[in-house]
Amino acid sequence: MVELGGLEPLNEVELEYLPMMIAAANIYLINWDVTAYYAGTNLNEYEYIAYLQHNVRLMNWIEDHKAEIAEVAKSL
Repeated sequence: MVELGGLEPLNEVELEYLPMMIAAANIYLINWDVTAYYAGTNLNEYEYIAYLQHNVRLMNWIEDHKAEIAEVAKSL
């Protein structure tokens, strides 16, 4: 980042796809929750259920608020 002198602001296309990218990042986290749970040994299953429930609720919230997220992105 120092060599690049920082990052430029998001461009119009990046802002348009920001809600979708936030959802994609959350899908990645859901995959991590499930993969880590099945690969783990001697873990607290309730902790992983809490992570999974949180990320599923977040996905529902993202889907329900895509338009609002897009509006906020436009103001960036």
